[in-house]
Amino acid sequence: MKLTDGEDDKRTRQDNDLVGFSRLPKYVEHAAIKVALGNLFLQREIEQQVNLARDEHAKIVTMLSELQAKADKIETQPPERCSPPAMAAFLLAFIAPKNTVQPFLGDLEEVFHKNAARFGERQARRQYWMQVFASLGPLAWQWVKRMGFITVLVDYFRVKLGL
Repeated sequence: MKLTDGEDDKRTRQDNDLVGFSRLPKYVEHAAIKVALGNLFLQREIEQQVNLARDEHAKIVTMLSELQAKADKIETQPPERCSPPAMAAFLLAFIAPKNTVQPFLGDLEEVFHKNAARFGERQARRQYWMQVFASLGPLAWQWVKRMGFITVLVDYFRVKLGL
């Protein structure tokens, strides 16, 4: 049985489709193989980099958890308790009005403890005294007004000067 030209062309096309790369030129076949090998090498390199990144991630996570545990331990430890200078507190308690001395001393003590944790006890004591000295002027003036010394002085000079 003889095939006609149209049927022969169909069979040739089907053969070409089945054969695939065998009908391509050799340089195209080599280029395709190079690309496939390059992709394999890239895929392996990417997998290695991903594995390295996973290892680094695991290390960082363990380091962070250890650091967090240390930070939690530090936060739960009570700080070394040091107290503000007693003489400064006594001086403020003597001069300041009774209704404001406790909140004022409480605020100064809170700042003292923060400064002690941040800068050390010596620097915190120095700053506490500086705050006390800065407050002495206004508190002394209030104390003088409260005690009525100005009224007494004015009356004294009136009597002496005959006014």
